[in-house]
Amino acid sequence: MLASGLFAVILAWPAPEAQAVRLASELGAGTLIVHNPSGPAPARSGPLKILAEIPADAKAAEAARRAGYDGAALAASGTRAEFRAFLQGQADFVRIVFLKADQLDWDVRPAQAVLRHGQWPGLKPAGASEAGATERPWLVGNLHLYAYLRALHHGRTPILDYLPEEQSARYEGAEVALAEAYAGGGEVVLELPQMYRTGLLQGDARAGQAWKSLCHVSGFLAAQAGVERSGGGARTAIVAGPLDEETEEFLNLAYRNNLSPQVLPAGHLAAAGRGLRIVAAVNRQVSAEDARQLRQFARAGGIVLTSPPLGAEPQPWWGAGRKLRTEGPREVYKVGRGTVYAYREAFVDPAQFASDLREASGVDNPSGYGLNGLDFRLWNASTTLGILHRAGDGRTLILVSYGRRVDHDFLVGLRGRVSSGTFTGPGKPSVPLRLMPWDWRVEWNQEGLVRIGIFSVKEPGP
Repeated sequence: MLASGLFAVILAWPAPEAQAVRLASELGAGTLIVHNPSGPAPARSGPLKILAEIPADAKAAEAARRAGYDGAALAASGTRAEFRAFLQGQADFVRIVFLKADQLDWDVRPAQAVLRHGQWPGLKPAGASEAGATERPWLVGNLHLYAYLRALHHGRTPILDYLPEEQSARYEGAEVALAEAYAGGGEVVLELPQMYRTGLLQGDARAGQAWKSLCHVSGFLAAQAGVERSGGGARTAIVAGPLDEETEEFLNLAYRNNLSPQVLPAGHLAAAGRGLRIVAAVNRQVSAEDARQLRQFARAGGIVLTSPPLGAEPQPWWGAGRKLRTEGPREVYKVGRGTVYAYREAFVDPAQFASDLREASGVDNPSGYGLNGLDFRLWNASTTLGILHRAGDGRTLILVSYGRRVDHDFLVGLRGRVSSGTFTGPGKPSVPLRLMPWDWRVEWNQEGLVRIGIFSVKEPGP
């Protein structure tokens, strides 16, 4: 599991160039991956480790050793048993193994497992002829993948590897990539767009300024020792199985709507003891053990959203619930002290699921209406996404700006009683939050955001 406060920067580069070593040093990277390791490894000083990206082949590994590389990065291939045997024959030379979603349960120790999946993050620009399907800016992010990896593969540091977006207007995506990896409790293999690399080589002013800003953000993140980023701060959760397209999009849309849900592994969801209010188990056949857990959760006062798999009939796993009413596509049952929203058919639109989950979370408040029941809420910050982590005697909210920096004030709301809090960000020393308590929730005014902000709040004991 990711040790508290640690954050390693991994830079990837096309060729073994001296420029790559210099830039890795400026960025504070601990690892440099060379995609095409032709010729000897570049000279370096200090603790930087340079890895050759090679095929899973003993001859290629031996060639990388002779060329002076500190280790290898490679994609898993063949059968599980064949690949495991190959790793065991390489001692500790293989440092990183790239996995596809259907290989995530492979044992690649002592190498680090990296999910080769995700998208270059940031604000998606709309074309002149496009009609938007959403009332808000379209943000591309990967917070949901970090949450998934933390929950279903908690013995590993969550690390992603994805291709950069080759658009000149997207230099800031590199900053977002580092910021959201930190926010999600993980790391990212950072590869710069070709135009960005070329601009740095040619001394382009815009690329140089973007790089200076990126190094500033990287240095800030590396300095945040002691920040717990293991999740568990939200009171909303989604049950997830294998990382298929449907599961990912349900999680993605929930995070894009700032619900920051915990992820519960199907078959081992253990909803009790997590401080949860709402659990969604949608488009899935609920196992007998998960049904028992969900019944227990609902009877204790929890809220459950459930729907059958696509094309299947709903199975009333909740047992002897009392039907309260019908609401459009779902039936509402009273189960013990809690509520089950049972959908008659599967969700075909993940956006509708996220909307329904947001509403259920929002109206779960003492007044019974509005959205003040959300775990956290932002006003006037439409390009900002956040994630909640449990942190000792409180919680940590980390906000990431997916567009350019937020240069205006915006309001932040957090569910729960809070006694005190602090804020820090790049170039911002830790300062106390000026809290505005509202009985069972709290708000504060935030004066802008430079890419990432860390808000640590203390909560009074019971």
